[in-house]
Amino acid sequence: MMTYFSDYSKKRFAILVLIVSISGFSQGMLLPLISIIFERDGVSSALNGLNATGLYIGTLLISPFIEQPLRKWGY
Repeated sequence: MMTYFSDYSKKRFAILVLIVSISGFSQGMLLPLISIIFERDGVSSALNGLNATGLYIGTLLISPFIEQPLRKWGY
């Protein structure tokens, strides 16, 4: 069975993809900048790695809890 989506649904999906793309791009550009700043300030590479790791672990930990608010209020 084929499912057809309305133009409204397609636009909402395109907006969501755009927001996720911008977010990923900005995060990808920010991590190297933070790394350079930390290196100049004398922060060890281990702490710098923990910073990046913490960012991704935080994202993974919050993911299961964000579903209900998204269903309730939308994005």
